[in-house]
Amino acid sequence: MRHALPTLLISLFPSLAFAQDAGAPETLAFGGETWRIEAQEARAETHKGREALMVKGGRIWLDDVMFTDGVIEFDAAYDEVQGFIGPMWRAESDSRFEEIYFRSHLNEKPDAVQYTPVENGNSAWQIFSDKNAIAPVSQTYDGWNHVKVVVKGDKADFYFNSDAPVLHVPDLKTDLKSGYAGLRVSGAVAVHFSSIVFRPLKVDDKNYWRSKRNTRAS
Repeated sequence: MRHALPTLLISLFPSLAFAQDAGAPETLAFGGETWRIEAQEARAETHKGREALMVKGGRIWLDDVMFTDGVIEFDAAYDEVQGFIGPMWRAESDSRFEEIYFRSHLNEKPDAVQYTPVENGNSAWQIFSDKNAIAPVSQTYDGWNHVKVVVKGDKADFYFNSDAPVLHVPDLKTDLKSGYAGLRVSGAVAVHFSSIVFRPLKVDDKNYWRSKRNTRAS
């Protein structure tokens, strides 16, 4: 049974290593929660002085997380090769969810970040290509990139190494209100994730949204 998490901070243990095979999906247990591995590789190891979860070629899911309105936050380190990296949330199934990802090979390009709904396993990124769905970001390949997504109702703000959102999505396109969550890595890139957090909105988050709404109305 899925349950709401008051706060989830993933702690990683370097002794664990898994790779998906043709059988049942593998799992990784971190911080009392379980990642379901749907990726070519997923293992915990020390990277750039931190305990980190390395993922390549697929998705990893937190089936027991019931994500509604909340915050997703993590640090990511990777090389400048082709890749698509980001969080997924409010998943009804592995083929229907909301997603924002960034392209590791398109640093500072206009479409470095992409919002898209996923329906029936199909990404609609080609349809969503205006200022409400894409944005540039400045990435580092020598250290950690800090990523944060704040979701409330049908809106989402995406932060990338920034104090202000680099992308505001005013209308999330699915009708999904809650669901499980995960992280996506595809392309040639291998990504190390650190300090992964999935949590509900706090009072400060709600006040931020209220002030933003009032600013836009004025």
